[in-house]
Amino acid sequence: VLPLLGALTVATIPTLLYHGTLLYLELPLLPLLVLLVRDGRRWLLTSPERLAGGNAWWAALALGFLKDTGIIAVGFLWLARAAVRGTFLTRRHEWNLHALLAEARVAFVMLGPGALYLLLRARHGSRPYQPHFENFLSADLWLQAGRGMVEQFGFLWLPALAGAWLLARRRAWAQLLAAGALLGGMGLFHLLEEPRWVGLARFNLLLLPAVVVLAWEGLGALLVRRTAALVALLLLLA
Repeated sequence: VLPLLGALTVATIPTLLYHGTLLYLELPLLPLLVLLVRDGRRWLLTSPERLAGGNAWWAALALGFLKDTGIIAVGFLWLARAAVRGTFLTRRHEWNLHALLAEARVAFVMLGPGALYLLLRARHGSRPYQPHFENFLSADLWLQAGRGMVEQFGFLWLPALAGAWLLARRRAWAQLLAAGALLGGMGLFHLLEEPRWVGLARFNLLLLPAVVVLAWEGLGALLVRRTAALVALLLLLA
């Protein structure tokens, strides 16, 4: 009984930056998004036949069944895959009906159930998403969004920027693009929210997996031992 009570105590302690607890519904999305972005090369470049059954496949599939924002995140990552695979197949002159149907099956499996849920939620939901495109023209809102990300992720940005530079230097464009798709896509998605929600930590939480993956790359280069890099990453997250 005491271990159970102790676990419940830890799980229900409010976190100051993310306005929730360990039981907050979006927290289970984070390890799956980390896994998906970390496996960005496979996600973006692998054929549908080889993609099915891998870690990236199961992570993307599970995300759509956890929370509505998980569906949106997978949608942005799928758009990145569609662009990369389309360019790859076009350059190799391998576009045909079979390739198109194979990629369509990936989209249907990953996004079909979630799209149906979002459609039903838009018709009957309590707070449907309504984009405010005028937010793009507001310098104050861009500043508000940027300030929120700097305050919430803090020093974690330093190894993350180093990691992005190292990936670019190694020409690991696929993993860099996967992180950028999540970071840019979800960032812009929430920028179009009602102005009072822009920069809110509970929404920026889904940007964290991309930052963590980039920071891991930066710390891995500075700290030879993976254990030391993991400890340093956990300390930065704390």
